[in-house]
Amino acid sequence: MTGEKQSGDTGRYFDLWARDYNQAFQETGTKGNRLQQAVNTLFRRKTFRLRMQQLAEILHGMDLKDKDVLDVGCGSGQVSFLVAGQCRSVLGLDISENMIRICRENLEKLGIPGNVQFRVSDCFNDPLPSADVVLCIAVIEYYRDMPGFIRKLCVSARETLILCDAKRIWWRTWLRKALSLARGFQVFYHDAGRIKEEAAKVGMRCERDEALHSFRTFVFRRDA
Repeated sequence: MTGEKQSGDTGRYFDLWARDYNQAFQETGTKGNRLQQAVNTLFRRKTFRLRMQQLAEILHGMDLKDKDVLDVGCGSGQVSFLVAGQCRSVLGLDISENMIRICRENLEKLGIPGNVQFRVSDCFNDPLPSADVVLCIAVIEYYRDMPGFIRKLCVSARETLILCDAKRIWWRTWLRKALSLARGFQVFYHDAGRIKEEAAKVGMRCERDEALHSFRTFVFRRDA
């Protein structure tokens, strides 16, 4: 399967369920498709809460005042909003037009500072702009070619790459694979050691590797 097809299949899925996905960040959100409500309650909501807490701790420990941040696969914008008040600028990219529409709606509702922009982009196949800090949260799991994607992300990051990927838990892995195939796309579980090896090939050193709940977070720094 080509990267173009994987991007297309994933984009169509998230276009269809963008508002249900966004509901997972709202602890009391119960609107939308019944299957997606169940996925939010049983899986997404706890994962999203813990991941956002961890990312807040990482980002708040960084000096981002004069930094440009790129959020690759920004979804409905929550991570972009998390970092917006700390940095010079944020650009969020996502393949789903509906996700970007929700990002812009949330941007207006929340009154986020004017240094945040969102744009539709196929981050796997399109060129990535460079930024001081690149965020890629729960995106590489939708692509078979992890090495190529990791190298692309690392080249884009002038200083730091923060990456979250799915952690392999046997029952959750098979359940996600079954659900994704039923919805017309695929998920891939990548080896943590290989992720670090690929980043090292383009001059990025792994400063942090932490597994939590159903995901794993890496912080890579560019070697001086």
